[in-house]
Amino acid sequence: MQISHRMEISDNIVELFHNKRYEKYVLEIMNISTTIFPEKYEYVTNQSNGECDFIEVNTGIKYDAKIPFYPNQIEMLTSGKKHQPQIIEWIQMMHDEAAEFDEVIKSSQRTLDVSGLKLYELMKEQIVKDKLDENIVFFLPYPIILSVNGSMFMQFAANYLNSIYTQLEKEIDLKGRSIFVIFPSSRKNEFAIKNMKSYYTEYIQYDKMNEYFSYEMYI
Repeated sequence: MQISHRMEISDNIVELFHNKRYEKYVLEIMNISTTIFPEKYEYVTNQSNGECDFIEVNTGIKYDAKIPFYPNQIEMLTSGKKHQPQIIEWIQMMHDEAAEFDEVIKSSQRTLDVSGLKLYELMKEQIVKDKLDENIVFFLPYPIILSVNGSMFMQFAANYLNSIYTQLEKEIDLKGRSIFVIFPSSRKNEFAIKNMKSYYTEYIQYDKMNEYFSYEMYI
């Protein structure tokens, strides 16, 4: 089987991370969702004391949006007095991280050893630091996980993320919090949404981030 990828990343991708602009898009995706996020959600405008990013309108359940990046990955996508964006270097770093997904394809085990993977380490670190009454929504702006609705790759992605969740439960007390992931699938303008403790993945069409990036896979 031959798989080809088409990736387009705009120079203005840095704007997606300026003042956490990505949170606006994450919230819109949550409100488009009908299965993983079936309720109505709104942005918490006053976060002066470290409040959560979103709440469920009817219940007040809290959600915090996070990007599982190392500090140097964030710096690569920002500009400052002492540095300029390093988009090419960021793409290469994300590509290297995506290569870890190959272990899913190679392994026949349902539960994988993910304890040494970058994505696991980053998620664990951010969960430990977050408040215990806030559910976490991880947003991945790069298809680290190969996932195509209706294909065999959908199950690979489910196994990968479920293995990460299983390992998280072993090492830290989640205190009943739910952990979600939103990431671009391998179809243009399609995003995958997943509660990490479930094998189910919801796919939605969403084109408002097309100005920043676009990914597509051909089989």
